[in-house]
This record gives sequence, C-alpha cells and structure tokens, in this order.
Amino acid sequence: LVIRALNEADDAASLAALKSLGWVLLPARQVWRIDPPRAEAARWRDLISDGRLTDRCPFPLIPATAFTDADFARAADLYDQLYRRKYPALNPAYTAAFLQGAAQAGLIDLAGWRGPQGDLVAVSGLFRNGATLTQPILGYDLSRPQREGLYRLAVMRAHLAARDGGLLMNASAGAARF
Repeated sequence: LVIRALNEADDAASLAALKSLGWVLLPARQVWRIDPPRAEAARWRDLISDGRLTDRCPFPLIPATAFTDADFARAADLYDQLYRRKYPALNPAYTAAFLQGAAQAGLIDLAGWRGPQGDLVAVSGLFRNGATLTQPILGYDLSRPQREGLYRLAVMRAHLAARDGGLLMNASAGAARF
C-alpha cells in the first residue's frame, strides 16, 4: 500500500502514526502549499489573470452529475494523457469506473469542460481533507492548442475553490512554468 502526497506541515500526526506502525516514509518530491485566504495581493493578481481565462472560456463547465458513461471514460483518458503517458513515473491509473464511483459517492468533486464536438476537453477532480484541498484528477486534451489554456483553466478551478472555501491548497509538485 502507498499513501501519497503527505507532508510534514499538514500531516505530521498521520506521518508519525504511519511511522510508528512500521511504514517506510519515502520523500518523493516538493509540494506546493498555497494558503489563498492569506496569500499576498501580488500572488492573487497572477491568479486573477488566469481567472480571466475562466471568464472568457468558450467551453461550458459540466459537473459530474451531468456526465455520461462516455464522459467518465473521456475523463479517465484525459488524466491518462497527462499523468500516465506524458509524465508516467508512479502516477496512479484511474479508471472510468473509479472516477464515476468516487464522484457519485462525493469523494471527488469532478467536473469537465465540454468542447465544440461535445466531448470533454479538460477535467478537474477536487478532494477535500479537512481544511486542505487537493486536485488529484487533472487532465486535458494534449492535442488541442496550448493557447486555449486548458491546464491553467483546470488548475484555476482548484485555486478558486480553495479561496472561496477558505482552504489550504496542496498543489502537489505542480507545473511551475504554468
């Protein structure tokens, strides 16, 4: 068994408990932690710039409650394109059935943006653990033009949810250049 994305700042008690049970702790990568309610104004100006992308996005945001079976399959494929094909090292393999079950059970707040052909072009899944929000599900159609900003659009959904909910955001290792 593997438990990912724990960090000393947010999960010290969990890490201590796991260690006392004989778990081996393996640091894997840096974690970007963002505290939107306390973020300095300059940082939010950058995010507001990305927020304009959300405002002018031509693709409607669709909640998982409106997903079809084909949408769940597409969501799994979009995640897979980014995290299993482009950056495959140790990333989980999510199936359509897992995404559908997790969304229906309320474990993941899943949503996607529907493109002009009717299929999803990007997907975002948010997970809340206490006062911390993570985005374990993120994917977009890598064949679409980068200028559409689909990655930034999906990441912005998490930033706004963290800000609006007064939550700390664990952005994992992220993609700093975006």
